Amino acid sequence: MKNLTLLIKPSSSRCQLRCKYCFYMEESRNRETADYGFMSMDTATKMIEKAVAFCDEDGELTFMFQGGEPTLIGISWYEEFIACVGKMKKEKQTITYAVQTNGMLLDEAWFSLLKKYDFLVGLSIDGFQRNHDSARLDAGNQKTWNKVIHAYRKCIQEGIRVNVLTVLTEKLAKHPKEYYDFIVKEDIDWIQLIPCLDEGARTPYSLIPKSYSSFFIALFDLWYAEMKKGRQRSIGLFDDILNMLQGYAPGQCGRLGKCSWQYVIEADGSVFPCDFYCTDEWLLGNIGCESMEQLTDCPVRTSFLKRDEQGKKICEKCRYESICDGGCIRQRNCYLSDKYCGHQKLLSHIEYLMYGK
Repeated sequence: MKNLTLLIKPSSSRCQLRCKYCFYMEESRNRETADYGFMSMDTATKMIEKAVAFCDEDGELTFMFQGGEPTLIGISWYEEFIACVGKMKKEKQTITYAVQTNGMLLDEAWFSLLKKYDFLVGLSIDGFQRNHDSARLDAGNQKTWNKVIHAYRKCIQEGIRVNVLTVLTEKLAKHPKEYYDFIVKEDIDWIQLIPCLDEGARTPYSLIPKSYSSFFIALFDLWYAEMKKGRQRSIGLFDDILNMLQGYAPGQCGRLGKCSWQYVIEADGSVFPCDFYCTDEWLLGNIGCESMEQLTDCPVRTSFLKRDEQGKKICEKCRYESICDGGCIRQRNCYLSDKYCGHQKLLSHIEYLMYGK
């Protein structure tokens, strides 16, 4: 069955926050067009038409909206987008929607739309208030935690599917228990932690390998202790590691050291192979001009998937090399150095605790 997922940036790189560690703002500055503006409905219609045609008659078609901040384009654009999908979709196709948002614009109208169309909402919350407000500020340098936690609680109240996305910075890595206490207090079921990327020059937020391992080992112990009491929460990294140790595939791309294929669509229809690589070098084409088949078979895609970027020498003698192979190419500096691998340390700890190996 041919399913299809599109990662769409309807507001391009625009965002009303000024997070101190934002990688995408820096990435967008390193291309000819930093901001593609808002996606027109003409571009959206062409994209929907081609996606519906490319996906199987009974396949699942997922539209995931991200940014920048995808809600900046306004709720009426989403209403028109969804109506267009409804008119074009094949009878047996399953349509799913997801949005990754900072939550600042979510109000009653947004909650109504998200609930009506069963959106999966990814909400960016950097844990407890002190940590979140130290980095996630708006354009007026105002703190944002109160608004975002209200949005999370409202999603739960309305029965909207929601998970929490946290950027693991060097500063947060020093407080694993306080972070887990926050999870327990808010009773959060679904959590993703994304290592704070090093953009070529270390900042106070850039995660280093030993901090990666110390944080996740402490967090795993807290998570595992709660799980043994019958309360299991989904933390993406831990879910994937347990699957990998048992020979199953992880849910997130990059865990196996190889890039998988994505369709990231910018506001003007430009298509890129990965959210971490939305740069001119990796431009595949434009959804308004090329077919899905042309975008899939283009030479840039082949080059992207065949990049010769291996793990460091420390990986060669690692017992986990076959299931990890250095992990995500873009995130390696967060846990891997010439002489130390924080991911190896974490894998070893989890394997011993869970299986006695």
